[in-house]
Amino acid sequence: MAHLTGSYRFYDCQVAFPERLCLENVLSAHEHGALLINHAEVIGITKEDNTVNKIQVKDCLSKEAREISGRVIINVAGQWANNILNMVIKFPINTIRTTMGIHLVTTKISNNAIVLFAKSDAACSSLFPGMDTHSLALPILNIQGTSRLCMPSPMNVTYLFQETRNVFPGLKKEDIHYTFAGLRALVGSHKQRVSNISRSHKLVDHESIDGVNGFISVLGGKMTGYRSIAEEAVDLVCTKLSKQ
Repeated sequence: MAHLTGSYRFYDCQVAFPERLCLENVLSAHEHGALLINHAEVIGITKEDNTVNKIQVKDCLSKEAREISGRVIINVAGQWANNILNMVIKFPINTIRTTMGIHLVTTKISNNAIVLFAKSDAACSSLFPGMDTHSLALPILNIQGTSRLCMPSPMNVTYLFQETRNVFPGLKKEDIHYTFAGLRALVGSHKQRVSNISRSHKLVDHESIDGVNGFISVLGGKMTGYRSIAEEAVDLVCTKLSKQ
């Protein structure tokens, strides 16, 4: 199968709305007394008597490292959750599977949102109309580990383009304005097809699951449920700290 070539561009980017939503939450947290640390990387976690009580954080700009104490540590690292888990638990029972979703933004081809199933392998993709464009989305790849380089390959683009043309034969490669991709953290077996794995989240209290105190993980989930997921996590922390 020949790969598409042309003037459309490959971008390593995310859509603006999630970034703005995240920033608004960060600003609100700061207004309510949260201590925010940006450009920081967790490089180590300390356990005493099988209780997590300290994390080591490196400032990625100054390279300075600091130690931070906490009564409860919550792992909300998204697609990097396994990296944090492996600092604490040798063989964690609950982990995430990292997948990549690819997107093509094209000239508008319909006024409706549409779900498509590929003829070649029955994979499910979706089309979302904008004001004058259409976004084609497909959860396509299993990623081993995580990568800072997240972008569609020519093979990915060709696959999604040709499967879409089966339904919209008038779509041309010149109609593709640009492409982008994003990593997704899913809770499910590595033996399952990506399209069959639930997008639901899982809140893990490692005290009851892995015998590690003071450590909680929020795995999987979608942006649309972030408020209820956060409420569930805060309720669990309050219960563990015996606060209402």
